[in-house]
Amino acid sequence: HDEALVLNREVFARRKVTLGVSHERTIMVGCHIIVGLVELEAWDEAKVASREQLPAARRLHSNDHDITLRLSMNFAVTLWRSPEATRENLLEAEAILQDVVMRRRR
Repeated sequence: HDEALVLNREVFARRKVTLGVSHERTIMVGCHIIVGLVELEAWDEAKVASREQLPAARRLHSNDHDITLRLSMNFAVTLWRSPEATRENLLEAEAILQDVVMRRRR
């Protein structure tokens, strides 16, 4: 996982420069980075990356697009699985997951 994360970060940096932060390919690599961070239990870094990627995904697609929904779900996971999760984090994660379920049903 560590090696894949390093490679994804390199690709992400290049794509941000060449394609821009709001390009679909850039966002997809950002999503892969977040998944890798979650698998490595790097919760704080995953939260920061999610907060950076979600607005770009919303601008490019919408709140209902698959990429945006996957990023939202990953963000919720980072909130509730973190050992330092507060009650507010858990409530935010629950609200995000409820929103994702509602949007997926449409």
